[in-house]
Amino acid sequence: MGDAPYKHAPIADALRRRIHDGTYPPGQRLPSIPELRRTFAIGDRTARAALQTLISEGLATAHRRRGTYVSGSTSTDTTPSQPRPRRTHSARRHRPADAPTPGDDDLTTHPTSTTHAPPPPDIALALDIEPRSPIPQHQSVLSDAHGVIGVRTTYGTPENGDHVLTHTYARHPTPDEARALAIPAAGIVLVHDETTFTTTAEPRAVTRTSHRADVVRLADQYQSRK
Repeated sequence: MGDAPYKHAPIADALRRRIHDGTYPPGQRLPSIPELRRTFAIGDRTARAALQTLISEGLATAHRRRGTYVSGSTSTDTTPSQPRPRRTHSARRHRPADAPTPGDDDLTTHPTSTTHAPPPPDIALALDIEPRSPIPQHQSVLSDAHGVIGVRTTYGTPENGDHVLTHTYARHPTPDEARALAIPAAGIVLVHDETTFTTTAEPRAVTRTSHRADVVRLADQYQSRK
């Protein structure tokens, strides 16, 4: 089975939620690569990458020939924590080679439709819902002075707060994205996903923004919290 390089993220998200909600307590063995492969219909490389993500975050520990286990300390540290920097995301058009000024025009968001339908399979997995469960979906297009550069869909109902998990990757566009962005099916889009969570780590919504890779550059900014 072919594996896209970004497919491990929702698998890691699902396992991470189950660690935090106690489904997998400290010392519990996590599903093996073959078990993940069967459960999520993924390849070995994707399953291995999902487990490696948890290991790199300190949530799990690999034991040779025994498997991967939840680390002994997964609760919040009792020592006072420093405020985390606030992360914001921006998309701007590439500056043309002969442009006298930067091509960083402010983007405008135009809502296009609101539906109530089942989400894509990876979104259902990220939200921990049944694949055929209908949820609110809000679509919009992003444009600057030169035209449309992105399409955005919010699946579910996001909550305000700091519990946001982001993921950015590149892939070929879906048919709907190709039509909206006026690019060929063999083109490339830069996709930025933001998953928002409640204070109890329950996923509430995923906002997916797909940008034209040929005209857009993405950037993250970090601002100190007071």
